[in-house]
Amino acid sequence: MLRDAYLDIDERQVPALIDVYLAERADAPDPGAFRERFDIVSAQRMIKALGSFGYLIAVRGRPRYEAAIPRTLARLERLLPAHAETAALHGHLKRAGVL
Repeated sequence: MLRDAYLDIDERQVPALIDVYLAERADAPDPGAFRERFDIVSAQRMIKALGSFGYLIAVRGRPRYEAAIPRTLARLERLLPAHAETAALHGHLKRAGVL
């Protein structure tokens, strides 16, 4: 929910909310590794969501999904270059005009 395509949660609140989640886990993973993985999985889900939005808009005729696209692209623009594992993908998407 912290990076859901339909919700606007202030990005500055995300680290504190992750801290709460980690504090509640008896078997909490390394916080740094968890945050990095969280960002990468968030980016993967956002890319999948963009594909779903495209299908729902273009094929199913459901324009209400258009509103989530700018938010999702902005989050990807912020997340992808922040990690070595996703920086190259960010470059490809920039060159292709997606971001």
